[in-house]
Amino acid sequence: MRITGLDIGRSAIKIIELDFAFGHLELVNYSIEKVTEHLSTTPSSTTSSSDEDSKNPTRVVLTQGQIEALKRILESRTHLKSDRLIVNLPNSWAVTRIFHFPTKDKKTLQNSLAFELEDDIPFDLKDVVYDFSILHTENITSTVYSAAVLKSDLAQLISELQLLKLDPDMVTLENWATCQLLKKAMPSAYEGRPIGFVNIGATQTSIFMVVGHDPILAYTCPCGGNDITKSIALNYNLSFDEAEQAKIDGAFLVTQTHLNSPNPNITEEQKIFSNTIADAISPIIRSLKQVLVSYKSQNKMTPRAIFITGGSSLIPNLPLFLEEELQIPVFQFTYISKLIGPTLQLSESNESQLSLATALALSMVKIDKNTSINFRKDEFTKRGGLGTFQWNAYKKPIQYLSFTLTFIFLNFLVQGLILSSRLKNQEVQLERSIKSVLGAISPSVMQTYSSSPSLLKSAIEKELAKYKSTSVAPEKKTTSAFELLNKVSANMKKNITLDINLFQVKDGKVEMKGILTKITDTDVVAKALEETNLLTEITKGKIEEDPKTKKTKFEFSAKLAESSTGTNHVKTQ
Repeated sequence: MRITGLDIGRSAIKIIELDFAFGHLELVNYSIEKVTEHLSTTPSSTTSSSDEDSKNPTRVVLTQGQIEALKRILESRTHLKSDRLIVNLPNSWAVTRIFHFPTKDKKTLQNSLAFELEDDIPFDLKDVVYDFSILHTENITSTVYSAAVLKSDLAQLISELQLLKLDPDMVTLENWATCQLLKKAMPSAYEGRPIGFVNIGATQTSIFMVVGHDPILAYTCPCGGNDITKSIALNYNLSFDEAEQAKIDGAFLVTQTHLNSPNPNITEEQKIFSNTIADAISPIIRSLKQVLVSYKSQNKMTPRAIFITGGSSLIPNLPLFLEEELQIPVFQFTYISKLIGPTLQLSESNESQLSLATALALSMVKIDKNTSINFRKDEFTKRGGLGTFQWNAYKKPIQYLSFTLTFIFLNFLVQGLILSSRLKNQEVQLERSIKSVLGAISPSVMQTYSSSPSLLKSAIEKELAKYKSTSVAPEKKTTSAFELLNKVSANMKKNITLDINLFQVKDGKVEMKGILTKITDTDVVAKALEETNLLTEITKGKIEEDPKTKKTKFEFSAKLAESSTGTNHVKTQ
């Protein structure tokens, strides 16, 4: 969705286009068109009029210079076709109030607000259009920010813009739009804290006090950048244009910090030039001090910092100069990098001048009707505006949705083809398996078995029943020569040396031959054979002593307690 913020100023028309899609902001384009007023420009009704008209002169909404600047923008940018257009009313045209109501219901709040405004504003309620936003709720109490403007002013602004083929979707206030910018670009160190915001325009300076992104106090000072230019022109005998260029190229302020430095290196001419600028902005400083006193007395809080913007806010050392005067930290307000990242940067001058236009555009990003101030309501509701469907507003999301649905459909189609191929392979394998068990069968029978698993199971069970199972007696447990020899060794005394030449188990008979150190050890061997509990009929065979080695050769025979087939033996040399 492409959103356009239009800031109609007295000295310049600022316009910015933002593209918002899937939670991401992109800067599309911007323009700053200077407003040039002709000396002969007067209100259209210069002829004689009635006494009633002279008492109530027509209010000039757009000057001829502003109209011509808007036409130049539209002529140079024929592609300017946004999905949403937002403009602001001058702060001096609106009445703003903050009320506290003991309810959270929006309908009740609206009725209560109408009753309060009727006693609080200097106009008949039928002559104004008002809107409100719920700042916050606590228990059952709601804090409401309200604003009201004359229907005649709003109707004249909309009609003059429509004559230029500009039909805004939203008409709001500068202070409310600025709060939407602060929500997205406030430095984290001051998030949720009370701060001041100052926008130094050409003919006036807007001062806002904000707490937690909510506008608490607003004031408009009738002093701006043009007053600085006029002061330079008067003191140095320059034309307005020459003084304006001198302000842009070389304006600066000398602060007490500079004067108190060890080597100030500041000439008398520089001090005079700085004083010329300081005298010009003295009304702004007085207004700031008055606003701060009023804010402290009403809210019992002191702003943690003040942020400044606007073309003249770029005068070197202005933040430090204001900080020394107000005893509050003052910073230049930057926001583009926080909104769209570091990929695209604006110059300091453009960023300062486009702050309000950007704030207006952000007022339509993720708009919430409960937290927006929009005077295009009731009889001023835009036809085909916020309440109707517009193809251009949803063109890109619908395109993305169609691409996604197409991809999902193709994915399902491919998955279906793969599963169909696997199913055919499974059917072929199943048919082969059935034929391997049941033999050759007709296609109709095969189809019957495939559709009825119970019939297939019965047929297979009948086929398997033809083959009788043969029981096989388990093989009797046998005792190996190694197992028997290990048990004999375990039963032998540790101090007897036994050298086995033959240890054989065959057909249930055991034969053992070996050499002992002493002839008396044969009894120990016989006892070890008996203690295995695996032998019966243990019989000594030939026993003789070798005269040379004095060692005894022996032979034993026995039978296994359980008959065992097969032959195994252990023979050592």
